[in-house]
Amino acid sequence: MSVRIDALSTNLGHEDVSETYWYLSGTPELLAIATKRLHGFADEDVEGSPCHP
Repeated sequence: MSVRIDALSTNLGHEDVSETYWYLSGTPELLAIATKRLHGFADEDVEGSPCHP
């Protein structure tokens, strides 16, 4: 299993295997929360940008 995790980590461009384990442990509920936060962050970024006052 370790060899596969190492290969996956490399293919995803992660510097550390711990970054890859997050994807393997993410549940639909956790990913939904992360998605909502990302959308909120993106909305704030767009509204505050010079192109979107």
